[in-house]
Amino acid sequence: IDKTRLEGARVISQVDNKFIVCIAQNTPPPSDQRNESGTDKLVDHVLLIIDQHAADERCRLEQLWNELLSGAKDEEILSDREDSTQTSTTVFLNALNQKSIVASLVLPKPIEIQLSSRERAALIRYLGYFHYWGMKFDAKGLEKERSDCSESLSITDDTGPIERLSLAESDVAPVRVLALPKSIADRCATEARTTLELVRGYIQQLELSRIPLDSLPISYDPRETRSIWGIVSQCPPGLRDLMNSKACRGAIMFGDKLKQTDCEALITQLKDCDFPFSCAHGRPSMIPLITLTKVR
Repeated sequence: IDKTRLEGARVISQVDNKFIVCIAQNTPPPSDQRNESGTDKLVDHVLLIIDQHAADERCRLEQLWNELLSGAKDEEILSDREDSTQTSTTVFLNALNQKSIVASLVLPKPIEIQLSSRERAALIRYLGYFHYWGMKFDAKGLEKERSDCSESLSITDDTGPIERLSLAESDVAPVRVLALPKSIADRCATEARTTLELVRGYIQQLELSRIPLDSLPISYDPRETRSIWGIVSQCPPGLRDLMNSKACRGAIMFGDKLKQTDCEALITQLKDCDFPFSCAHGRPSMIPLITLTKVR
């Protein structure tokens, strides 16, 4: 079955407060099963069983991403990217001015995380990337950090390290997080460890991938499937995990009794999803049980 066949799906009932059984038109019969007038001799339908939790999780995930990206869609994303000829100060100031592709929320109370000297240097180096994803830090504190170790830093091209530090890895110091992507800000505000893992995880990804900042999408079009998922594919791994977790926590659970109208509303939402056949974590949201065929 493909996505187009969900358009005419009809809900039969909820089963065991876990699944929704639907009937949907299957792939059209081949040409040798049509009569001379071109009408179908046979009409194929398929009986589907849909995991109510996985289906709602998928709907919520796509809605969350759309809201997060739409919140910043009118912002200008800077096109003047850093290059190897710029000074360390220019690179730093450009990073501070990098606009976000997502809706960012200024925290009522900054979150303090502990980073090693190498992690702080990497954060300074990749600051533009963090701002792109709505994560902003205490600029004065980072500027002081950058100035304090400026004699230990050297700017090179994209093929090698941009900064080299003489400081010890164990030199841990606090960094204040001032803003985060809107969809995850509440959870991070109550779980400092989650914020730390988010920052560290993205630093590690950038160190391994060396993604050029100018390769990241500079706009978002909610009408284009490739637009949203092209952006999501390059997001920090911690942000992706938190979005998946939020969709999961808020979704309909096994054991939740649904009215017929609730089932129908869920299937209607699922039809509009870009990827209706899997949940946020990649598990199947539905399976075909049996093909039903009748003569017209």
